[in-house]
Amino acid sequence: MKAQLQMILEGYVGEVNDSQKKSLEVVLRNITKLGKLIEDILDLSRIEAGRIKLAFEHMNINGIVKEAIITQDSSATNKDIEISTKLADLPDIVGDPERLGQVIGNLLNNAIKFSKESGKVIIETKCLDIEGKENILFSITDYGIGISKADHEKLFKPFSQIDTSMGREQAGTGLGLAIVRGIIHAHNGKVWIDSESGNGAIFYFAIPTGQKVIEKEASYIR
Repeated sequence: MKAQLQMILEGYVGEVNDSQKKSLEVVLRNITKLGKLIEDILDLSRIEAGRIKLAFEHMNINGIVKEAIITQDSSATNKDIEISTKLADLPDIVGDPERLGQVIGNLLNNAIKFSKESGKVIIETKCLDIEGKENILFSITDYGIGISKADHEKLFKPFSQIDTSMGREQAGTGLGLAIVRGIIHAHNGKVWIDSESGNGAIFYFAIPTGQKVIEKEASYIR
């Protein structure tokens, strides 16, 4: 459906007038949203069933951060958002680069989406000792609308969205953060938020170092 609509909009099957073009663009946007919803539902169903397939390898999280920034560059530019980084010299971790890229891209997209025009977003990585074990800590800070403490746990539940005027304007599938949590948990990590309403937000995730791949393309690590 999407491919056919794009062909019609580009004039491959005949001339399209302005009114028709506007209507077709609305349909295309909604099909794109529907496609994203289907992808997210499939991801979440696999996570909840414990059947998410991860291809683990030795990797460095900083490279994934840099790729995510490039991918989100146009969204940041459209809102005049400055993205700055504080990336420490990190040891490699065992992880799935594609899935962790999905996590970081999702968190960065949210930070841009809920920031005010001409705002800024800060991404930081460093090593952190958690309960006597070395972890890689990722954090992303925005200075947008913030989230009340009462809503923190709700954020990571499927189809949960915070009821703010900006939230309604920027509404997504309500599955993104549930998927983030599932992917990080599959890496034996944890994810959390520090935020208050009106004071921006900091999202964190931590993944232990020193883990080993048990088998190629395994769905778990130790």
